[in-house]
Amino acid sequence: MKIENKPQDIYRKFDNFTSIITKHVRKNKRIEEAEFKYNIQEFGDQFVSAKALPKFNKAAQKLAETLVGLDNDRLAGIIYSTLIKLNRGADAKFVEDIATKALAIARRKHDIVHIAARANDLKEIYKISEYGSDRHLKILKEEKRALNDICTNYKSAKKRFETITRQMRPVEKYQEMLAAIRLEIAEVLIKRGEELPLAKEELLAAKTFYDQFEEGHNAKKIIAILKKLEG
Repeated sequence: MKIENKPQDIYRKFDNFTSIITKHVRKNKRIEEAEFKYNIQEFGDQFVSAKALPKFNKAAQKLAETLVGLDNDRLAGIIYSTLIKLNRGADAKFVEDIATKALAIARRKHDIVHIAARANDLKEIYKISEYGSDRHLKILKEEKRALNDICTNYKSAKKRFETITRQMRPVEKYQEMLAAIRLEIAEVLIKRGEELPLAKEELLAAKTFYDQFEEGHNAKKIIAILKKLEG
């Protein structure tokens, strides 16, 4: 689909696109998801070029919410993922709102790969805005559970992985991510001054992974933290 770079043309074309998609979903007509994803990304890029991202955010979010209401979480999830990418680093509050909605979709579909991804989006926001808060710790633990599930049941996770063009990363990458999140949880618990035995347990589990590599990884950092805990 060729989209002109004039703002009014872009708005009109996206309104038309929204109308067509909504009608197709209401009538249970098949929508090619790869093409849908391409169109959403293309519209997003064009709105950005036209310096009209806030307008796209509002219109695309409205379409996503309509799709959720029509029980089409897959297409809504595509929109939410695109919105997160376009706004990451620019509008933390909007990304938080969208990531929360996308996380709800991933939970409903038991898609642990996307649960981990959306939890990570929220974690990065809370790490800056409210480090060590209850919400920060809760989302860290949710990401840990998802990553642990992926590592333990990699083949099953692969079957549930809801995506169009991307493939899952090798299991070793998720093991590395799990070790990193364990370290983050331990650091938050230590800052909060609570559950220190659990913090130590998380540090030791992370160290087991990092010990596989040459010195210079997080193993040294973990050893230093453990020494402080043991006083």
